[in-house]
Amino acid sequence: MRRLAVALVAAGLLATAAGAFLVSNSPSGSAYVFESVPASRRPIGFTVDTESVPGVANPVGIVQDLMDQWNGVIEAEAPFGAAAAGGPYNGTNVGTAFGTFTNTTYEVAWDDTGEIFSFFGLSPNVLGITLKSVDTGDGDILDLLVVINTEPAALAAPGTGATAEDLFRATLLHELGHAVGLAHTPVGMVNQTSFGLGLAAPVQIPTMFPFRVPVQPQQGVSLEPDDRAGLVDIYPLDTSGLGTISGTVRGLSGAGANQIAVRAIGPFGVGEDHVGVLTDEDRSGLGTFTIRHLAPGAYRVVVEAVNGRSSVTGATLASNAGSLGTDPFVYAGDEFWEPGDTYDPANDVRTDFALVHVRAGRDTGSVDVVLNARPLAAGSPVAGTFGNGDEQLGDATGGFHYVDYYVFAGTSGQAVTVDANGSGTVAQLRVLGPSDLEIAAEDLPPTGNASVAFTLQETGVHTVAVSARATTGNPGGTGSYTLTLGGASGVLPPAPPLFPATATILPLGDLAFASPVCDALMLRLLLTAPSHEELWVDAVAVTASGTANDALDVGAVTLVRDTNGNGRRDGAEPVLGTGTFAADDGTLSFPGLDIELDPGEQAHLLVVYDVTVRSVTSAPQQASFPWWLALALLPLAWKRWGSLGRARALLVALPLLLATCGGGGGSGCNGTFDPAGAVVTLAATIAPGGVTAFATTTDPGTPLALPAAPLASGTLSVSN
Repeated sequence: MRRLAVALVAAGLLATAAGAFLVSNSPSGSAYVFESVPASRRPIGFTVDTESVPGVANPVGIVQDLMDQWNGVIEAEAPFGAAAAGGPYNGTNVGTAFGTFTNTTYEVAWDDTGEIFSFFGLSPNVLGITLKSVDTGDGDILDLLVVINTEPAALAAPGTGATAEDLFRATLLHELGHAVGLAHTPVGMVNQTSFGLGLAAPVQIPTMFPFRVPVQPQQGVSLEPDDRAGLVDIYPLDTSGLGTISGTVRGLSGAGANQIAVRAIGPFGVGEDHVGVLTDEDRSGLGTFTIRHLAPGAYRVVVEAVNGRSSVTGATLASNAGSLGTDPFVYAGDEFWEPGDTYDPANDVRTDFALVHVRAGRDTGSVDVVLNARPLAAGSPVAGTFGNGDEQLGDATGGFHYVDYYVFAGTSGQAVTVDANGSGTVAQLRVLGPSDLEIAAEDLPPTGNASVAFTLQETGVHTVAVSARATTGNPGGTGSYTLTLGGASGVLPPAPPLFPATATILPLGDLAFASPVCDALMLRLLLTAPSHEELWVDAVAVTASGTANDALDVGAVTLVRDTNGNGRRDGAEPVLGTGTFAADDGTLSFPGLDIELDPGEQAHLLVVYDVTVRSVTSAPQQASFPWWLALALLPLAWKRWGSLGRARALLVALPLLLATCGGGGGSGCNGTFDPAGAVVTLAATIAPGGVTAFATTTDPGTPLALPAAPLASGTLSVSN
């Protein structure tokens, strides 16, 4: 039974950078309810506080203007209606004149004393808050109260040039986003990375970023792509021109990394908008993510820790996922490789990452990011340095430590030692277990070197995080170190073999038929997606050859998805397209196939012909008699000859009519023909480029070279 509860849910814009991002506004037990205003309660209209706001002209009109701004997202349904003057809302009449959650009246109030915030037990230090009554069964938003802090300090940003109205509008636009069901976004956090792969320019910080950023006090004057994508996600209208990136983020053990921020930056070279999500939106615990509503083009995908977490590897990880096994390794943090590209620290640099290509109406799928590190073998010390370009761990004071990650394989019960000797810095150690990346051993000395000795509790890949202690005059802790592992072999399993997308012809054997024949198997095509990414197949083109005249002798060509792979056309199998050859030895294309294959997945396709040989004859035919003359004589004989004569007329006319059909033959692939006579051959080829296919990381305008060489079927012989 669905439980209906009045749940006051606070979703605010904080004045200081404290707290964590929200996956959703409404936790219900162990799951999250994703909120929206039901269609029966849309469009959303607000009654607005009529008290004046210093420095802000016409606050009611501004509410309407900002509602219209959200309504202007063309791919989404317009969620808002009209704003109307309500009454003076303040601390003396909160809970009576407004702010009750049983009357389904949506209200906006100004609080210049902190009394409204205090009435609900909330801190008056926030810039704005949205309180909601939510059906915890399905996430329907039933009632709303938006409160904006209008104390002078909340509407001031000295030295920035921002006016009180600028700040008022920014906070209110943010809270209206909460009113329609949007949570906070991870896009816009100040990400410490020397290459800036994850940094958004101040003007790109979304309205739904949870904090006011000092360098961009006008934040919220416009909706950014991340804001628009979120609204479209809740109230989609027309997303046919937009695409999706989806995949997983996993820890070193293979466990899903949950509540990790994943950001798509692109299209590459065209403004580079930022759209981001947190992993585990589906609450599966598997580190899944889906970034929807992206304009077509190439995107960089970056992974980053959310605010309040020390690092990406410190995120919540599921404990029920399997081991990575033979999956290759890549760096953690703002770095991205397709799983098929193994990181080689000797040859690769931190700025080498794949571009993910988004196409309209498509989901890339299989963009799987592995948070990983360099291998560490027992008895083989490695030397490293801390400095610009390394990952960074935040600390409680707002500073950071440089950190490098390593991985080693070990067996449960092994006694292990790890030593880190710093030079010019103090080395610190954390060893993380394989199942959920909880700390298995730790040494964070204030001076000297770090060393841990412990017994492995699990079999699998363990992680070593070696960091530099920041000191006065050495922020980040630059310097060098030597890291040594003892007791465990440390040897990692080899990376799995990789294979590209392929298109191959399966053998048919020598086939011979008598004309006419239906569904003669001409071609068996096997498509295989690459080992590490999805394959999209748009079209297949078949080129005919042989001694037959394909335009005359082939009545229909049908492309069939052989779902059971048995090499035969079965009745329930889907037809992907049907056509005819326009000329002898011509080419017939089957466009718009829209076949999507997951990594390593295969698809069997059949090309079948309906054949009636008309280009050659097996024996001389009778002189053809005009069918129209035979039909014209029949009623004349019927009238002149009486009953006996009519019978004779039929005996004369019917042979004449049959003669017009080719002398005892039929038409179509189900007709009857003399099986003795000439033999014609038919053959089919798929030329290079005959399969139009794309993969996740290929240029969406340039198909794969699939196949690279011509593919030909066996010869089909038809006698007539």
